[in-house]
Amino acid sequence: MNKRILLMITGLSPQVITETIYAHFVQHKLDDTVPTEVHLITTKEGAERAELLLLAPNTGHFRNLIYEYTINNVTFGHENIHTLKDADGNELDDISTPEENSNAADYICSFIQSITSHDGIELFVSLAGGRKTMGYYAGYALSLFGRHQDTLTHVLVSPEYENNPQFFYPTKTRHIIYTRDEKPLDASKAHISLSEIPFVRLRSELPASSLISSLPFQEAVTLINNATNSAILLKVDITNKKIDIQGQKVEFELGDFLFYLWFLQRCINDKPAIAKPHEYEPNKEYASDYLAMINQDDLEMIINNRTLSTLEHGMEEGFFASKRSRINSLLNNSLGQSLANKIKIQTLGKRGYSLYAVDLKSENILVKV
Repeated sequence: MNKRILLMITGLSPQVITETIYAHFVQHKLDDTVPTEVHLITTKEGAERAELLLLAPNTGHFRNLIYEYTINNVTFGHENIHTLKDADGNELDDISTPEENSNAADYICSFIQSITSHDGIELFVSLAGGRKTMGYYAGYALSLFGRHQDTLTHVLVSPEYENNPQFFYPTKTRHIIYTRDEKPLDASKAHISLSEIPFVRLRSELPASSLISSLPFQEAVTLINNATNSAILLKVDITNKKIDIQGQKVEFELGDFLFYLWFLQRCINDKPAIAKPHEYEPNKEYASDYLAMINQDDLEMIINNRTLSTLEHGMEEGFFASKRSRINSLLNNSLGQSLANKIKIQTLGKRGYSLYAVDLKSENILVKV
């Protein structure tokens, strides 16, 4: 069984945690999608309230909920409460300044990124509770890193019970609570529903490296914006064998860089797309064109490379295919799918009649020698 984590982002109202757990187990109690763990991200005071109101022996509402409804397969304890921190590791009392908002965004983003890096975990993110900006960061972080098995939800509570500090979940039997104007309510009559919220999954737009290392929220947003920006300028640094696309740099091994540069030079010189060399007939024209592009220093280096020795007889199909595959994989891993697709060596035409080219105009390429 996969681990299923419910992530809550709350402020000073820990009631949303028990409301959400109740909704999951009442609506989905026969389903295998109910959470097995609950994790809470909150402020310093929010953590204290959650400890006192939810986890206190005998009086804790979370403990009462799982006892009353015999919920035995979900864990939530002190170690599952995560307090937002600033850049120096100090716990945040509130999220009110631009700096505190930035710290909260990075913390939430990093937490969700970490969970979604494990294939065996299903993540449920709830938008209920906390400041609106905290909910936004949680929802957007899930959009950035969420996979097909992850879910975004929100709980809806009967209006007269919503935001009532005495209400934590619908009880099985009559339980009288009071509104702020002393109106009595029966907690057992409350209705809670769980709504799943569709969200756009942008994970494939991010570089593979950003999915396994901590990524600040603003940097993640910048990467997505770069990937979706239609204006492209590919800067080619010949000296250092690397490229820069929308501020993102990719470094190549020498042989791969030269092969990619060959395709870029074809764009600059407005040459047409080319077919792959025949399996049994190395292409002498390609080899000649490729070697003519390489400067003397690089030529001396690659002549000693065994993988290029066959160029004297023409460019072989295996050489062409392996270089193209390595380059496209590097671009995908370094840039993310959408941005890589704009500058990789594309397959054009119908199957069986494929041609290959980098689909850029000369004005989209800036070569620095």
